[in-house]
Amino acid sequence: MVNINNLFKLISIKGITQSKLAEDTSVSTGNISDWKKGKSMPSAVKLDELATYFGCSVDYLLGRTDNPNINDNSIKTGDVKGINVKGNTSVNIGSSKEQDITELVEMVQDLPLVKRAKVITYIDEIKKED
Repeated sequence: MVNINNLFKLISIKGITQSKLAEDTSVSTGNISDWKKGKSMPSAVKLDELATYFGCSVDYLLGRTDNPNINDNSIKTGDVKGINVKGNTSVNIGSSKEQDITELVEMVQDLPLVKRAKVITYIDEIKKED
């Protein structure tokens, strides 16, 4: 069972209202209210937006960890088809399909939402070329 109590802890710690959270993000006050009552759960996109807003991991919002810090083991640097991610680790594409996918997912997760959307759009364009 998913537990998003950490989301409401963060709202309290940050000292904001649910209305302020809705204003600052693309989440409606109705959705936040429904989540608190357990009527519905946030989508993956909403969880990602909230994690970015609070500077924590999605795992923390889902109650899968008590550590709100974002995992430092993710890919920080690379240049895949013109997408540059700043940091000090390089990406080595090609060792195995599973490793490639893992590295790409980790790299994309570190990007801000707008850049992640650009990656998805770019991948869609590549798929259309085939």
